[in-house]
Amino acid sequence: MQRSVIIAGFALTTLVAAVASAETFDLRHGPRTPAAAGTVNFDKKDKGDNKVSVEVKYLPPISELSQQASKYVVWFNPGGGRGATPVGTIDIDKNRNGKLDISTPFQSFDVIITGEQSATPMKPSNLVILRGHVGKPGPVTEPSESGQNQSSGSGSGSSGQAGGMGSDSGATTPPPAQPSGGGSNPR
Repeated sequence: MQRSVIIAGFALTTLVAAVASAETFDLRHGPRTPAAAGTVNFDKKDKGDNKVSVEVKYLPPISELSQQASKYVVWFNPGGGRGATPVGTIDIDKNRNGKLDISTPFQSFDVIITGEQSATPMKPSNLVILRGHVGKPGPVTEPSESGQNQSSGSGSGSSGQAGGMGSDSGATTPPPAQPSGGGSNPR
């Protein structure tokens, strides 16, 4: 009996620790999608296979934003000069919601959702739908009109290049995303 109680206690402690390591980060909308909303659920694992769930709401059909765009593409940019990498696409349902579940070794990274011509672009377009930062506070890189990724915070941004499918001129850069809800602030 005592052994069962110890095992159950250990299992409960492990479960609480696993739940406590999950955080939710808000994504900010781009200037052409003011109604768009999104979150990134980040479940940090000790061995580096972190679980990420990107959820979006209120996205318009991609064709309403650009005649050239056909896909919403999710990018992760861990910084350090590595540039943004496309990690998947999000299909929007009839209620204008979508979700992408993926694993990543990154502990801290920018998330950028762009409108793209294909599901496998080489670099992000300037059609930024949502963006934010996951993990430790850091810069959010974003495509600029000049075609260079720019950092919106202090620190080093990406040296990668951004593509040019339209411009979001007049865009302002908000501060890095914070955990939403009752999550702890990692700062």
